[in-house]
Amino acid sequence: MKITRALCFVIALGSFAFGERVSFDSRSAWQEWAYPVGAVDLQATGRIQPVPVRKNIDAVRNAEHFGGGIRSVGSNARDAGRIMDGNPATSWSPDPADGIENAYIELDLGRLVTASEIVITFDKSAPPFEFFTILLSSGEKFFTNALVPVEGTLGYGLSKGIGFNESHELVLDPRQRTLGLSASGSDDIGGGFVDGTVHEFKESSGLVRIIRIELAKFVEGAGLAEISVSSIGDNISLGIIERGGSIELITDLQAVLSGGENMVDGDIVTNWGMQTYHQTQTGFDIFNRIIFDLGAHYWIDQIRIIGEPAGAPSRIRSRYANFFWYQLLASDGSIAPDGTLNFHEIAFVDDNPLNETTIRNFDHQFELQKIRYIKQYFPSSRHGGQRTGTHGSYRLFALISEFPSCS
Repeated sequence: MKITRALCFVIALGSFAFGERVSFDSRSAWQEWAYPVGAVDLQATGRIQPVPVRKNIDAVRNAEHFGGGIRSVGSNARDAGRIMDGNPATSWSPDPADGIENAYIELDLGRLVTASEIVITFDKSAPPFEFFTILLSSGEKFFTNALVPVEGTLGYGLSKGIGFNESHELVLDPRQRTLGLSASGSDDIGGGFVDGTVHEFKESSGLVRIIRIELAKFVEGAGLAEISVSSIGDNISLGIIERGGSIELITDLQAVLSGGENMVDGDIVTNWGMQTYHQTQTGFDIFNRIIFDLGAHYWIDQIRIIGEPAGAPSRIRSRYANFFWYQLLASDGSIAPDGTLNFHEIAFVDDNPLNETTIRNFDHQFELQKIRYIKQYFPSSRHGGQRTGTHGSYRLFALISEFPSCS
């Protein structure tokens, strides 16, 4: 095997990312090479290149890569895939013979994304759908009294009824209760579930996984051409385990922690939390460390921690707290004089009561840098254990950038 200096991949934001060029002299050497799965693309021609990481993406375009696609369709299943093929000249239309109750379609993005805009496009060669409802879900399920998710169920956090529509393109803002629409004759329901139970609305954080459209009236020739979802970017944390990375959970408690993979699976239903119910008043606080090994070096400048207590009944959601305060540190893998990884701080959240149950999502932007390891340091008790419960509750730990992996 030969190693020479080479340009790692691309020029982005005016900066270069230099890495190593790897070539092989024999097939056996090639077969023995260990590489981070999902971080590099092995092409049929024998060329190896890093998989690009992008910001401001259309999350529909690679939904199938995460197991997404058409989740459900009540009519004309053959054409359902046309709403995500990127071709505005093709469209899906329900068959009136199947009845209006079956005139619906659901798109699954395959993972939870933070969306800033959703665009619904209708076939421009015919009138658009006139009366219909748009429903958005983060992927949350119904839960039993024992807080066990019920498979096959789905809760919709936002819905918007549209009436007298004449537009061939609707631009939605999933961060607003109205979805940014003011169509004549529409009515809004915020925070409702599919069974019709409506809960007190809170402004959405833009968390979306499922998009459903239900028709209330057939329009001859009308068709749904495309759905696109503008997201903040590719989430590097998805696939950490598969590409050889790891999540190390360390606590001052004499306990073995597990389940860290729930933070990076893209599913809002699964979660990880630092349980302190059993912690008594010891006179000292309990501190914890979560260390993410990304499995490869990435250029990163944004981290988002999502702590929405999905599935928990509203009366007990306050039991699922996020943080008192925390510190985020990063390392490129270099070793300190004492033989440990050399970490430096990239973000710090001050102690604030709002961090526990009011602020559920935490965003951090920092100087673009090459990172292999990320450490989060936080306490799960306060004032010697007088405050107990679940502190450090995660639904998703997202890492965002616009650069490829470099090793």
